[in-house]
Amino acid sequence: MMKKELKKEFKRGDHIVNALRVTESHFNEELKVGGDNANLSKFFSLKRVAAHYFKIPPGYRTSEPHAESLEEEFVYVISGQIDMWFNGKIKTLKSGECIGFPAGTGIGHCFINNSNTDCELFVSGDRTKNENRYHFHLDPTLKKECGEKWWDDMPKQILGGHDGLAGAVKAEDRDENIEVYNGHRNIPEESYSYPGDSETFSYGVCLSRYFGMKNIAIWLEKLPPGKRTSWPHAHSVEEEFVFVLSGNPTVWLDGNKEQLEPFDAVDFKAGSGVAHTLINETQEDIFYLCAGECEPLNDKIYYPQHPARNEEMRGKGLLWIEQTE
Repeated sequence: MMKKELKKEFKRGDHIVNALRVTESHFNEELKVGGDNANLSKFFSLKRVAAHYFKIPPGYRTSEPHAESLEEEFVYVISGQIDMWFNGKIKTLKSGECIGFPAGTGIGHCFINNSNTDCELFVSGDRTKNENRYHFHLDPTLKKECGEKWWDDMPKQILGGHDGLAGAVKAEDRDENIEVYNGHRNIPEESYSYPGDSETFSYGVCLSRYFGMKNIAIWLEKLPPGKRTSWPHAHSVEEEFVFVLSGNPTVWLDGNKEQLEPFDAVDFKAGSGVAHTLINETQEDIFYLCAGECEPLNDKIYYPQHPARNEEMRGKGLLWIEQTE
């Protein structure tokens, strides 16, 4: 069976952008909400996976404390530190730490920069769902403004005493028992191989799974020198997105190679047929975040360089047959 011919044309902007080049500043001085935001999911027209880069300056917060009925949310601290408001208690997250919020719990949250330096965040989760509802724990006046979007039957929450604003945090408002996760300390020193093959790939830990997220999967990956992340492949349905934290990986897109840099974002467009993988052609370890979907409905996969793997997928009903024709 003939393999799909690899694409000849390649436009970097169709798949790759550096977050720092597409940031926009938004500030609400009354609410002390604001910072720089690169809406990467909007830039790439992602439909189900949200992806943002935020830079929050001292004295500002990401939002008012809130919870959502149907949308998951995930926050990873790239640099600096930030205080998380968690049902009226405060927990400080430092670089490399993260937290996830499954939908529907009612746990109120926002992130406040009480430090003296900017804090950079990667935020992911579900893209906006029309049926999603919101609840703002400290601002019931928003109920009228939200209208039918207000989450009226949210599970009851017991709140601590913090007011959700920037400023000195009292000892009684801190709760060190709030669980966060440092993926860098939990990356396994083991990889995987495809059946019948000995090549090993990147090391990774699923950050979102730790918090029980069910829709969106976020992985922290370590790519050692000389390794790649997978065999080149393409998905028919699943959205897949990469954000480079450190190092200079090479992205392979249908035979086209581009070297990346920190804060580069890469969209492996679902349904495009563009096969992809990342390769470490440097002498240093590379770290990146990968956001995708958990078991997307009717997703199929195709491996342009591995016909035996395609036949294996065919046997499981997972082959993207149109790409083989």
